Amino acid sequence: MNKEDVKLTFVDISKIDWAAVRELAGASVPQLAKNAQQELVKRLKNKEIKKPYAKVGLIKGALYIRFKDGNDHLEDVLLVKGWKEPDAGPDQSPAYQKKVKEFIDSRKELLDAVETGKDIVKHYAGQVEALLDEIKGLAKDAETAAKKKLQPDPASITRANQLLVAAAKIKKMATDRFDDTIHPPFDKHRTITKPDDVEAIDVSDWGKSWYLQKVTPAYQKANEYVRLIETATEQMAAAKTSLDRWTLAGDDQVTNYSKQVEAALAIVNKEFAAAKNVWGMSPIDNFTYGLEQDFKSVERNIKEGTVELGQRTLDNAAGKAQKAANNLKIVLKHLDKVRDAAKPAETVPSSLKKNPALAGNLAAIKQVLDDAKTYDKECQAHLKAGLLVFAKIKKLMQA
Repeated sequence: MNKEDVKLTFVDISKIDWAAVRELAGASVPQLAKNAQQELVKRLKNKEIKKPYAKVGLIKGALYIRFKDGNDHLEDVLLVKGWKEPDAGPDQSPAYQKKVKEFIDSRKELLDAVETGKDIVKHYAGQVEALLDEIKGLAKDAETAAKKKLQPDPASITRANQLLVAAAKIKKMATDRFDDTIHPPFDKHRTITKPDDVEAIDVSDWGKSWYLQKVTPAYQKANEYVRLIETATEQMAAAKTSLDRWTLAGDDQVTNYSKQVEAALAIVNKEFAAAKNVWGMSPIDNFTYGLEQDFKSVERNIKEGTVELGQRTLDNAAGKAQKAANNLKIVLKHLDKVRDAAKPAETVPSSLKKNPALAGNLAAIKQVLDDAKTYDKECQAHLKAGLLVFAKIKKLMQA
């Protein structure tokens, strides 16, 4: 990119004026370019790079955005092939500008509502996790006392009951918050792309791709925190059962262990099912298949000269890749919960593991753990394969 071909320069990598870039390009900005910017901002915070900046200009007649770190070239992202200087069209009316602004403001309000709700539910999840740690500590202390033949602390039962009540209240507040202030705006905007009387180019940064990149991950996070709260409250109940076993004199040991293992199995099954349900109606293997179809579409677009369609497909593929990566993180959290929830089974004495009241559920927990390990490997392999296909699409469009 020669100096005289540079049209725009952004010294602060975190403050790229995408509206100006879009106006210059005469087309929507590829999500790939925005993803590259976000990645560089992260690398700057981590001190991996020193002076990143961006410039927009021509390379062999095509408009690119180039990212650099000082004199080091980092990446070029194609904006428009066969770019031409945009015509200076007539100014849009104030009434039209107002419609555009109202739509953009509504999208900002949507994201703010979901983000705020997510942060509140996250705070609730932290509170419940603290209660879970406390009740687990009470159960551990009771176990230690019993093994040393010491008198258990009767106050521990009272405190454990108080913790369960507190957790139930927090769970209700989190669920109400999600149902009342997070899900309704998310659901309302789900099918909205733009008003009928507004040009797509004027709100292209706030359409479907924006929704998938910004709103959907925040919504999924909020939903995940609600699920974590539900699991934590169930684990608290299991810890209470363990506490009872060590503090209630004369209580049947097999019955208490049986209750504990049964509760653990319920949580293990629930979390594993949740891990598999993260992908919804489209399992992880469909991700790779979908990108392979996108690759074929881009090849066809290039041959037919419909590069804009190819760019749109690339943007959609970038959204799919980002969503799949986010989903995998959620899956791995659920699988961590599976392993954590199975731990009470490890406390069952060897002398009781073959007892008919325990053996079946213990074997079921082991089977789920094995299945979860296999599922973990499968998901990671599919994501890796899909990202390789996405890299091929990106390379094809940059050629």
